[in-house]
Amino acid sequence: ASQVFDTIKDGKLANSENIQSSNLTNKTGSYMNHHLGMTVDVDFRQPANGVINTGKGQQNMSFQFSGDDDVWVFIDGVLVLDLGGIHSELYGTIDFATGDVYIGRSFTTHGIPDNPAAPEHMVNHTTLKELYEIAGKADKMQWTGDTYASNTSHTLKMFYLERGNYDSSIALRFNLQPLLYQQLRKVDQNGR
Repeated sequence: ASQVFDTIKDGKLANSENIQSSNLTNKTGSYMNHHLGMTVDVDFRQPANGVINTGKGQQNMSFQFSGDDDVWVFIDGVLVLDLGGIHSELYGTIDFATGDVYIGRSFTTHGIPDNPAAPEHMVNHTTLKELYEIAGKADKMQWTGDTYASNTSHTLKMFYLERGNYDSSIALRFNLQPLLYQQLRKVDQNGR
């Protein structure tokens, strides 16, 4: 911040840089680099019927993203959410109780919507099972309808890249149930 916001103009912090968009053809000045990336790697377990118990009752287990530019979400090596490319703010949601996967326009919902299936915002709808079928891996998974069978373990990997110098945004919400690690140890009467 101190390298960019270095002057006061009209009583507010301002910058003295010749800032222009990195996608303009006339690049005579410098431009801000607000590029950033992030990965998320989570092992999780599909709860019974895809529903988790919270302090406020039961809730569908879900993964939700809203933001712009590139986002790819893989579960067990299968691409289940593809928001790649330079674009305005979009959302992607995965409902593990139903298996529904929605993509829509966040720039009209101002973030992750309460109803991702609303037709005025939704762009694409598919299911986890359909995506595994497209990848040729549906037969390697146990299913209940269009979602994972209860008590199965999975790995989610998200890759995010913001490659613009304006309109940068990201919101991420998930309530994935962690794996339950248990260990049994037998001890004899001698403590071995």
